[in-house]
Amino acid sequence: MQLPNFIHWKNLGAGEYVMGLEVSNSFPDGRDKERAQGRLPFIEPGETKTYCFELGIVDGDAEISALKSGNCKLPLANGNKNAGQR
Repeated sequence: MQLPNFIHWKNLGAGEYVMGLEVSNSFPDGRDKERAQGRLPFIEPGETKTYCFELGIVDGDAEISALKSGNCKLPLANGNKNAGQR
């Protein structure tokens, strides 16, 4: 099962610039809003869930195209021979 959400956030405060890139099973809108939208996931007692995600860095148009094509098994041009291997 894949994590269904990718959240990108920024704090642009002077002297406190921060950017977050987070994978998540829910949105950061608060429990009340998520419950109202029917998007508040729960894990029952004793239940387990396994999530997978892959993180990498791409450089240039060719690598971006390879990533978008879903062909993650090919080594990328930057020489990372382990790219996309599981």
